[in-house]
Amino acid sequence: MTIKNLYLISIFQFLIFSCNNGTSQYYEKGKSLYDEGNYTKAIELLTKDIDLNGGTDLAYYYRGRALQSTQKYQKAILNFNKAIAINEDLIYIHVNKAVTQIKLKQHDSALQGLNYIITKFEPSQDSNINRNLAIAYNNRGLIKHQILKDFPNALADFNKSLSFEENSESQLPFMNRGVLFLETKEYEKAITDLERAIQLNDKKAWAHFMKARAHFQIKNYSNSLISINRAIELEATNWRYFNLRGMTLNNLERYNEALSDFNKAVDISNHDYAYNNRGFTKYKLGNLKEALEDCQKAMELNNENSWTFYNLGLINYEIGNKSKACDYFKKALDLGKKEAEIELVNKCQ
Repeated sequence: MTIKNLYLISIFQFLIFSCNNGTSQYYEKGKSLYDEGNYTKAIELLTKDIDLNGGTDLAYYYRGRALQSTQKYQKAILNFNKAIAINEDLIYIHVNKAVTQIKLKQHDSALQGLNYIITKFEPSQDSNINRNLAIAYNNRGLIKHQILKDFPNALADFNKSLSFEENSESQLPFMNRGVLFLETKEYEKAITDLERAIQLNDKKAWAHFMKARAHFQIKNYSNSLISINRAIELEATNWRYFNLRGMTLNNLERYNEALSDFNKAVDISNHDYAYNNRGFTKYKLGNLKEALEDCQKAMELNNENSWTFYNLGLINYEIGNKSKACDYFKKALDLGKKEAEIELVNKCQ
């Protein structure tokens, strides 16, 4: 072999080494940028790595995660599918795909994927597998709870999620189970789980709101007020928080403060609940004209709310429109407001 041929081979080997090394650098830098939260640049570099290298499971995975983090969910799923096609034995790729499908409200597909994960992967000595299994059970529980309304099996999944030692310090399953207990009217259990969720992360306004709701349901209005104040301190743009605080203040007979909160709720949302509650508060303060206007507005927005018709009955009776009041009480009773039956007996005989 001539010196010239040896030289050409050396050049060729150098070019191959440089190309492979550059590709590896694109992946490593892209992953590093992903870890730093620079998702746009991470996507750019991981794409270069995929274009040069043909695409590895991890390159597709991290590009999918970066796309997921920038809310490009459909593209993220395509990348997770590519990663799974290369290597179906990495649990965290399946889990992230299912979580992304939930974001897109593709609940049937997500449930199918979560069932596959839970069937394919067994609890093990590998903490990474156990952690991802805990996430899978938690998310399957969410679908069973919120979409399928299958409360017993949702509870079983939340319990299973929390049974993993790797998940004992995770806020979400405690919060999700607490909300489930709230819906099944197990209020003390709800408070216990929501308190644990708050201990793990005090910065989630929704957890404080749900805890306030649980206290409200057992008529512990002082504790409800403490929790809802914290929720509003953390997030002062959610009308539901002001609406609940207004309801709590009404039950504490602090009507002027309640009125201020309902004003804020109406400004934020224009929701019938806020108008109805503000109307009732004005009724308690003796401002019957504006109370009537608010409850009529609530009825325009939603003519299936029994509370609105009940309040319209109270206001019209106070104004002196007995016939109209009785019609409203009857409508409220038809919609399930049992207290309206007492008003019909006492005021409409």
